[in-house]
Amino acid sequence: MILTILTVIGTLVGIYLAWGVIYQLLYAFAGCFWKSRTWGKAATTRRIAVFVPGYREDAVIVNTAQLRQAARFEAWMQDVCDVGGPAEAMDSSDFDPRL
Repeated sequence: MILTILTVIGTLVGIYLAWGVIYQLLYAFAGCFWKSRTWGKAATTRRIAVFVPGYREDAVIVNTAQLRQAARFEAWMQDVCDVGGPAEAMDSSDFDPRL
Protein backbone atom coordinates (compact mmCIF):
# COMPACT_ATOMS: atom_id res chain seq x y z
CA MET A 1 0.00 0.00 0.00
CA ILE A 2 2.70 2.50 1.00
CA LEU A 3 4.88 1.38 -1.89
CA THR A 4 2.04 2.02 -4.33
CA ILE A 5 1.46 5.54 -2.93
CA LEU A 6 5.17 6.34 -3.16
CA THR A 7 5.27 5.02 -6.73
CA VAL A 8 2.32 7.21 -7.74
CA ILE A 9 3.84 10.29 -6.08
CA GLY A 10 7.21 9.58 -7.69
CA THR A 11 5.58 9.14 -11.08
CA LEU A 12 3.66 12.43 -10.74
CA VAL A 13 6.80 14.31 -9.70
CA GLY A 14 8.71 12.74 -12.60
CA ILE A 15 6.01 13.75 -15.09
CA TYR A 16 6.01 17.29 -13.70
CA LEU A 17 9.80 17.59 -14.00
CA ALA A 18 9.81 15.98 -17.45
CA TRP A 19 7.20 18.49 -18.63
CA GLY A 20 9.43 21.38 -17.51
CA VAL A 21 12.42 19.91 -19.35
CA ILE A 22 10.45 19.26 -22.54
CA TYR A 23 8.92 22.75 -22.41
CA GLN A 24 12.32 24.41 -22.16
CA LEU A 25 13.87 22.18 -24.81
CA LEU A 26 11.06 23.03 -27.20
CA TYR A 27 11.58 26.77 -26.82
CA ALA A 28 15.38 26.42 -26.92
CA PHE A 29 15.09 24.51 -30.18
CA ALA A 30 12.62 27.04 -31.61
CA GLY A 31 14.98 29.86 -30.62
CA CYS A 32 17.65 28.45 -32.92
CA PHE A 33 15.52 29.40 -35.93
CA TRP A 34 14.52 32.87 -34.76
CA LYS A 35 15.80 35.85 -36.71
CA SER A 36 16.07 39.23 -35.07
CA ARG A 37 14.57 42.22 -36.80
CA THR A 38 16.88 44.72 -38.37
CA TRP A 39 15.87 48.23 -37.44
CA GLY A 40 16.74 51.18 -39.61
CA LYS A 41 18.48 54.21 -38.25
CA ALA A 42 16.13 56.73 -36.67
CA ALA A 43 15.42 59.81 -38.75
CA THR A 44 15.53 62.09 -35.72
CA THR A 45 17.36 61.70 -32.45
CA ARG A 46 15.08 62.14 -29.48
CA ARG A 47 16.06 63.33 -26.07
CA ILE A 48 15.07 61.82 -22.76
CA ALA A 49 14.71 63.42 -19.36
CA VAL A 50 16.34 61.75 -16.35
CA PHE A 51 14.89 62.74 -12.98
CA VAL A 52 17.03 62.10 -9.90
CA PRO A 53 15.03 62.86 -6.75
CA GLY A 54 16.66 64.26 -3.62
CA TYR A 55 14.61 63.98 -0.45
CA ARG A 56 14.38 65.27 3.09
CA GLU A 57 17.44 67.23 4.22
CA ASP A 58 18.59 70.36 2.42
CA ALA A 59 22.22 69.18 2.37
CA VAL A 60 21.20 65.97 0.60
CA ILE A 61 19.15 67.90 -1.95
CA VAL A 62 21.99 70.34 -2.65
CA ASN A 63 24.50 67.47 -2.96
CA THR A 64 22.19 65.61 -5.34
CA ALA A 65 21.76 68.78 -7.44
CA GLN A 66 25.54 69.21 -7.66
CA LEU A 67 25.94 65.59 -8.76
CA ARG A 68 23.24 66.11 -11.39
CA GLN A 69 25.05 69.21 -12.60
CA ALA A 70 28.31 67.25 -12.89
CA ALA A 71 26.54 64.48 -14.79
CA ARG A 72 24.98 67.01 -17.15
CA PHE A 73 28.43 67.91 -18.47
CA GLU A 74 29.43 64.38 -19.40
CA ALA A 75 30.05 64.31 -23.14
CA TRP A 76 27.79 61.39 -23.98
CA MET A 77 24.86 62.83 -22.04
CA GLN A 78 24.76 66.27 -23.66
CA ASP A 79 23.18 65.04 -26.86
CA VAL A 80 21.03 62.32 -25.34
CA CYS A 81 19.32 63.53 -22.19
CA ASP A 82 18.47 66.34 -19.81
CA VAL A 83 19.16 65.68 -16.14
CA GLY A 84 16.91 67.20 -13.51
CA GLY A 85 14.86 66.32 -10.51
CA PRO A 86 12.27 67.35 -7.98
CA ALA A 87 13.22 68.58 -4.53
CA GLU A 88 10.60 68.47 -1.82
CA ALA A 89 10.70 70.32 1.48
CA MET A 90 13.62 72.57 0.62
CA ASP A 91 14.12 76.02 2.09
CA SER A 92 14.14 78.78 -0.48
CA SER A 93 17.34 80.19 1.06
CA ASP A 94 19.26 77.06 -0.01
CA PHE A 95 17.98 77.19 -3.56
CA ASP A 96 20.57 77.87 -6.23
CA PRO A 97 18.95 78.25 -9.68
CA ARG A 98 22.20 77.28 -11.42
CA LEU A 99 21.92 73.70 -10.12
